Amino acid sequence: MTMSEVSGGGSADVGNAGPFLAAAAERLGLRLHGATHREVHAGYTPWLVRALAGVCFTDLTDPDRALADMEAGRSPAPI
Repeated sequence: MTMSEVSGGGSADVGNAGPFLAAAAERLGLRLHGATHREVHAGYTPWLVRALAGVCFTDLTDPDRALADMEAGRSPAPI
């Protein structure tokens, strides 16, 4: 399962659905991963950081690059 932060307003806690998404993933035994920019991740709430099994740091304003980074399962050099 992949998750990215909700765009608009600079929200770093994935909107209102974040806690429900994390709880559902835990109940189903799924690992929750995110894709975001390092600076956005720095503003994540502690519960969200703990809820994520992994994070792909990428540039979501460049969809081709972000998709390639996520498919490769890697975080590129700092953005």
